[in-house]
Amino acid sequence: MNHLKAIKKHLLSCTTSDIEEVIVALKAARNALSANAIRTLKGGDRVMFTTNTGSSYRGFVVKKGTKYCRVKATLQDGAGYQRSAMSMWRVPAADLTIDTTPHPAGA
Repeated sequence: MNHLKAIKKHLLSCTTSDIEEVIVALKAARNALSANAIRTLKGGDRVMFTTNTGSSYRGFVVKKGTKYCRVKATLQDGAGYQRSAMSMWRVPAADLTIDTTPHPAGA
């Protein structure tokens, strides 16, 4: 966390053009992460993701796009049991993680 404080401190002394260069570099890094994530996924992969409200979903990739994936997923509780019907989600590929957890018995 100290490195973030140092970056913020250095940004205060930067000029506008310096900050613009930093923004361009950050956007390029974000695009590289997204492209790498989309390359590692394929249709049918079991994935999991968390929404902005903290809910955990598990499902599988139905379709890959340039930056987003269509995922058919269901809400999971803490024990891994299904708590809702399957629904389609449009999820950024960088937010998906491969689901390697075994399904609980009876799920």
